[in-house]
Amino acid sequence: MRTRLIPLAAAAALALTACGGGGGSGSSQAQEFCDQLAAGTDPFEIFQSMRDEYPDQPDWAADAKEWAKSTCPDQLASNEILRNIISNTGGDPDS
Repeated sequence: MRTRLIPLAAAAALALTACGGGGGSGSSQAQEFCDQLAAGTDPFEIFQSMRDEYPDQPDWAADAKEWAKSTCPDQLASNEILRNIISNTGGDPDS
């Protein structure tokens, strides 16, 4: 159960940062996103945790691409789930 709570707590922190409650800037939001990817959190789970701020998946995917591009380009290059979400919502993960 503890291992399930860690991603949930981290996703909540990311959602709080995304809506401004964490006092973070865009760069801290990008860092939170990348930290979650590095911890092994599925990108779709991150999106689901941010549905209030991003009801439209293509908008989230565009921002997620920019977060990864600026903060964790290795994840953008290698995380197939993230790349598929970006591609399936009309984006190009390689541009």
